[in-house]
Amino acid sequence: MSENPNLVELDITALAAGGRGVARREGKVWMVEGAVPGDRVLATAVRERPRLAEGHTVRILDQSAQRREPVCGVQGDCGGCPWMVLPEQDQRDWKRRVVLDSLERIAGLTDPPVEPVKPSPLDLAYRGKAEFSTGTDETGTVLVGFRHNRQPELLVDVAECPVIPETANRVLKEVRLMLGAPEEGGTVGLAGTRGRRLVLRQSAHDGGVLVIFRGQGREWAGPRRDMEKLAKTPGVVGVVALTGLPGRRGGVRSRLLAGRDHLVEALGGTLFKVPAATFFQVNPAAAAILVDQVVEMAGPVANGDPVLDLYGGVGVFGWALAAKGARVTVCEADPHAVAVGREGVGSPHHPTFACDDVGRFLGRGGPSQRPRLVVANPPRTGFGKGVAGKIAGLGSERVIMVSCDPGTLARDLKPLLAAGYRMIRLVPVDLFPQTAHVETVTLLQRG
Repeated sequence: MSENPNLVELDITALAAGGRGVARREGKVWMVEGAVPGDRVLATAVRERPRLAEGHTVRILDQSAQRREPVCGVQGDCGGCPWMVLPEQDQRDWKRRVVLDSLERIAGLTDPPVEPVKPSPLDLAYRGKAEFSTGTDETGTVLVGFRHNRQPELLVDVAECPVIPETANRVLKEVRLMLGAPEEGGTVGLAGTRGRRLVLRQSAHDGGVLVIFRGQGREWAGPRRDMEKLAKTPGVVGVVALTGLPGRRGGVRSRLLAGRDHLVEALGGTLFKVPAATFFQVNPAAAAILVDQVVEMAGPVANGDPVLDLYGGVGVFGWALAAKGARVTVCEADPHAVAVGREGVGSPHHPTFACDDVGRFLGRGGPSQRPRLVVANPPRTGFGKGVAGKIAGLGSERVIMVSCDPGTLARDLKPLLAAGYRMIRLVPVDLFPQTAHVETVTLLQRG
């Protein structure tokens, strides 16, 4: 036992949703950042309640046999890839266990039909988007990197990142030089307070990179004199300034600085022109697995079958189902995503887009005809209030739920199960290797 009363020795036995190690001590459950099953660690609490403590690892006393050396030198401080110390198959096994635990504990299911996790085609260099904060070290040198895992007021300088593609890493080095950051990363300094961030987005379709200077309240356009030079850097297709506007619904203002203001992406057989501020899957190669699973779970689609795609974004699932002959309505609240979806190029059968909040859309009666199939891909927070009940009220034969959070999936399933739907299949997909995140595709059938 440690002599310091603020430090405790813990044996880590499991991993929890969110990626922290789990230990039990004197009737209390500990959730410990930086620890994996098999570790014996010295930990300190950052938050304690009567039966639960949240903490972080101060020192590993005995290392788990599962551990490996991470390929990133700042992995322990950056916090972006907490599971990089585990082999990928171990990561996927734990992700499946997290999904099972959520379904059993929250949804009350016994032995739910959860399949093995489908791996991402790439375990590294898969992220098409990376967002770097800016700051300075004690000498005033510019830093470009990620917030420190345990001290968010600090910034870990990053010269290259192993989970973004090679072209994006080359562009990162060019932009760092323009901003005055050191050639080598690894320095820790103060994070900036003006909300200035560098965002790199790379297309999986043609490899083009958008360089985005993101400001908050006031525009940040980077080193203005270098914009044309930056736009001519090999791999760069455009440079954009994005400014977050004040207020809860302030939105984002975009201004083209050089080149073009969008990426061209392909997913599910459809081409999309994606502007700098519009969401698109950051791992399109793995997202293609999601599309394939949705199309497979939809089953045979007769020509003109009505289908509803809720929280549809740019309509990736809607376009893929329309290509099969379905008459698809995509409901999405973000007007920028709707604009991108309407301009997609793929099947001659186009989905119809409704730019609306899903709850309001369903509350006004939703589609004119009862859909044979409902696809729902809500945000991490899950369905809005009453949405699950409204979906159940549509009486569709099948519901396919695409979720990025096992806990909210389990919560949203309960009213659908209570309304007479039963779970047929759940396929987890490893959309974000080296992290604790897991995407799921779930098929529900009525009756």
